[in-house]
Amino acid sequence: MLKVKNNLFSPTVLAGVFNFFLALVSSFFLTVFLKDYLHFSGGEIGILYAGASAATILSLFPVGIFNDRLTPRKLIILGLLLTALFYGGFLVFKSFLLILLIFILGGCGRALVDVSTDTLLQKTRKERDPGVYFGVFNLFRSLAIAFGFILGGILLFKFDFYLVFLLVTIVCLLLIFYARQLELTESTRFEAIHYGKDLLQPHILAFLLTIFIFALHWGAETTSYGLFLKENLSLNRVQMGLYMSVELFVLGFTAYFLGKRLDNKKTTFLRILMVGLLASGVGHIFMTYPQPYISVFFRGLHGFGDGAIFLFMYLGIAKFFKVERIGGSTGALSFVLSLGAITGALIFGPLGEKFGYNWPLIISGAGELVILLIVILAFRELIAMKPE
Repeated sequence: MLKVKNNLFSPTVLAGVFNFFLALVSSFFLTVFLKDYLHFSGGEIGILYAGASAATILSLFPVGIFNDRLTPRKLIILGLLLTALFYGGFLVFKSFLLILLIFILGGCGRALVDVSTDTLLQKTRKERDPGVYFGVFNLFRSLAIAFGFILGGILLFKFDFYLVFLLVTIVCLLLIFYARQLELTESTRFEAIHYGKDLLQPHILAFLLTIFIFALHWGAETTSYGLFLKENLSLNRVQMGLYMSVELFVLGFTAYFLGKRLDNKKTTFLRILMVGLLASGVGHIFMTYPQPYISVFFRGLHGFGDGAIFLFMYLGIAKFFKVERIGGSTGALSFVLSLGAITGALIFGPLGEKFGYNWPLIISGAGELVILLIVILAFRELIAMKPE
């Protein structure tokens, strides 16, 4: 039976509600808005997402450390406020430079909410079975995003983008009152050198390098995925929402299923990573087949792979890092993810506009298969190692 922590005010519930409403006008829908409403080029869209990722990168590690020194609850509240400013900004601004400014604010806000929520999740685990615990979190969050995609597609089909921006802005402000009730955690204080020593262990460097290369495909998705569905598959916004939801349903149930198998010792930490990379890469490549039903099948396969890798990442944090410094370590992992995303956005934004929106998806999917080869040939022992 699925159980969230016996507390209505939990990081799982917050992550679900927050991501549900953000999915109403997700980055995949937002690229369509930027192109069709504001008439930005592929290069400009790439710069916007790169700017948001750059802001995220600059704030992630400090945010992680502040999560150890302060309490995640305060940082979540600040992040919700900045996220509200991001979506509210689309109601006011039209010029590229002002939109870039709110993308930067939004990047900082998302970093604060995501890192702080993940930190709170790790710090309040209390020795529960890690596979099911993190699997339930990913299941709830993924289902919320999936239903958000569906509802977002319907809303954006029937109404204007600006009405949805207003709705999400209001919800982010209301969530501030919810976040005030989240659990308080003990604060700790460490110097930066302690975090550096944690991160420079060989098995952790292998873990982070694997995650970086994996995250490149996020840059392809943010700049090309929504436009691929619109231009290559000729889907309307309702169909886009339904299409995108399939991956999230599969992702969430995969994370829970594999987490339960891990706790029951029917699979291993490394096997979850390898199966995830294979499914994610193959699915990303063949989802570009120009027939919607075949394409969405492979997008579901990609979701199976991403579900495995999301579980791998949460387990990796719990496995490799010291709980008293888990905030800084979570910030470091998020830094690596964002660095991969910004690199991917800069590469794949112009590439998709010039050669077609299918090519960024194909190339980034092939990159995931390259990681799989590296894991098999070079990092198998390192990733399987236990920290000292």
